[in-house]
Amino acid sequence: MPKAKRQPTPVNIIGGFLGVGKTTAINSLLRQKPPHERWAILVNEYGEVGIDEALFPLDGEEKGFEVRQLAGGCICCSASFILHGYILILLQQYKPDRLIVEPTGLATLSGILETLAKPGVAEAVELRTIITLVDPSMWVHSGLQEQEAWRDQLEKADVLLANRCDLASAETLQQFEEEIQRRYPSKAKIEYVHNAELKLDFLDLVVQTSSGLESSPTTTPMLPHDGDRQPENAQRALLNDQEFSSFVHEAKDAKTYGWIFSPKYTFCPVQIEHLIDVCGSMPGFLRLKGVFNTENTWTAYNVTAQQLTTSLSGARKDSRVELIFQPTNPVSASEIEQKLTSCCHQEL
Repeated sequence: MPKAKRQPTPVNIIGGFLGVGKTTAINSLLRQKPPHERWAILVNEYGEVGIDEALFPLDGEEKGFEVRQLAGGCICCSASFILHGYILILLQQYKPDRLIVEPTGLATLSGILETLAKPGVAEAVELRTIITLVDPSMWVHSGLQEQEAWRDQLEKADVLLANRCDLASAETLQQFEEEIQRRYPSKAKIEYVHNAELKLDFLDLVVQTSSGLESSPTTTPMLPHDGDRQPENAQRALLNDQEFSSFVHEAKDAKTYGWIFSPKYTFCPVQIEHLIDVCGSMPGFLRLKGVFNTENTWTAYNVTAQQLTTSLSGARKDSRVELIFQPTNPVSASEIEQKLTSCCHQEL
């Protein structure tokens, strides 16, 4: 008897600007995941230092999900060919019942949709609801609506998740809703939430037709399994766990600085918060995120110009931090590195 053909894998895209709560939203979905299903989460980070995997639970294998990171560029453009290969290998090796793609906040969704429609991928997936997270206060007061990537994320979304509504005034929420209704295609749903709580049934609220493209032979790169992999262009090797590595990634949309520290380095939480205050006041600051060994525990930090959030993290192989600036910022990596190294000491 011929082997039954595997049904296309449902795929959801969960977008939103930097620091708006995409990872928190996906974590809320993982808490609702049917126990018999296997999910794959593909996280894209703009810079070279992968951090987002540390913001997911450590026991993913036991709970039926796999998190993979794709760092060093936007999967909508510079890393789109890698995305194509990652998706194919994930589907072949892990055979998930659902794939969730979390692009960097600087990505356009149009480019990702083009990749999903390419031969080889189009036949293997079925696009479900596209969800974009929005912070109404950031939207109304920061001018984000004028940025091309942000407009694209809103236009392509089927569902808008307005997050942090508890921090927005009634006037801000009203202005946000009026502008969304006026400027963008109608949505299947607009949901107002406080802590990026995303309902499971939203994922299948919309089922979109496939592109119908013919399949063709595809060569794909090997997929790294470990999200804590070291970027290839390290300026310093982690020799015998004694050093730290630094990375700079520049593109037309943003400039990122990242560092990876041996676990022998221990960070002071008070000094980290001071560093956050200093970096947050630097010209062109967009985002800081990091996971640090903070003496008695591991702590994750997520910082935008509007908000600082912290959470406990399981023990990691190293401490790491990444800052994202506008491409025209005059801040040097050495200036930030000096402030960063003053926050820690090395255990003997």
